Amino acid sequence: GQFDPLDARLLLARRTEGRNDVVLGYRGKKVDRFLKVQLDRGLRLFVRLLFGVSFRDTNCALRLVPTAELRRISMEARGFANPTEIALKLHARGLSIGEVAITHRERAGGASALRSVSTSLDMAAFLVYLRIKIALYRRKVLQAL
Repeated sequence: GQFDPLDARLLLARRTEGRNDVVLGYRGKKVDRFLKVQLDRGLRLFVRLLFGVSFRDTNCALRLVPTAELRRISMEARGFANPTEIALKLHARGLSIGEVAITHRERAGGASALRSVSTSLDMAAFLVYLRIKIALYRRKVLQAL
């Protein structure tokens, strides 16, 4: 895979310190095609503008989240948007979220299923929907995320 499984120890060490409820991995140096790196930067900027959070990499799949917290949110996104949805919903619920740099490796085989334009448009639409849903949750119009 593109992640080093041993990096999970870094997340566990951060969680064990007790300062954070959740620990997100972020790709310290993303090893990917130029376009995908730029699209990730655009995603990070869009998330910051839309949600006011400064996470380095909401879409990195390597993270440490208590099972009980995952059960408290409904997972609506399928595929690419799922890691970002989880991070933003946990943040909206008030959990303390830390970040740890992890190793990102070049894809060993196969091809990415992402399609730059359609994936980006789908992600943008989902994030706008999620922003509205979180706003309604914070105003207590919705009882759960």
